[in-house]
Amino acid sequence: MKNEIESKIKVSRLEPVARKLAELHADAQPMVWEEDIYFDNAEGTLISDDCGLRLRKRITKGKGEQFILTFKGPQQKSAFKSRLEIEVVVADFEAMRNILEQLGYKEHLRVEKDRHPWRLDHCEVCLDDVPPLGQFVEIEGPNENTIAEVLKKLDLNPKDHIPESYARMMTRKLFPDK
Repeated sequence: MKNEIESKIKVSRLEPVARKLAELHADAQPMVWEEDIYFDNAEGTLISDDCGLRLRKRITKGKGEQFILTFKGPQQKSAFKSRLEIEVVVADFEAMRNILEQLGYKEHLRVEKDRHPWRLDHCEVCLDDVPPLGQFVEIEGPNENTIAEVLKKLDLNPKDHIPESYARMMTRKLFPDK
């Protein structure tokens, strides 16, 4: 179990941020495509309690597929997004999906994204293209100060931080009455 601390900033274009990362000699990681399926129970209590249950299919260029089941707890008071995160790698995506459904969880939402991860100053900096939401820079790090410093190095304003998850933003976009 770990506490995830991250900042997400919407940008008009990812290329200037990628150039800045290269100038800073950040470590570029292989490109990734991710499909996230979010689940909730029939009562909708996970979402109403600000929690998340996600089954992710990740395809990393040159490395193949990986499947990850993640539970995210409610957001904690923080300058950036901070919450409990528990992850486990699973061997069989469809079997895990069937287990969740047999336990009464139903698919609530799917989010797909192209992600270019980088490493800089003990942070993972992800350049995300999330149709139809747009392009984002997501920085996950060991603490708020380190994340704030990386934002500064990338000429991004911490005040532009978006506390919502992609799932919450996508739900709002696809189901505006919810």
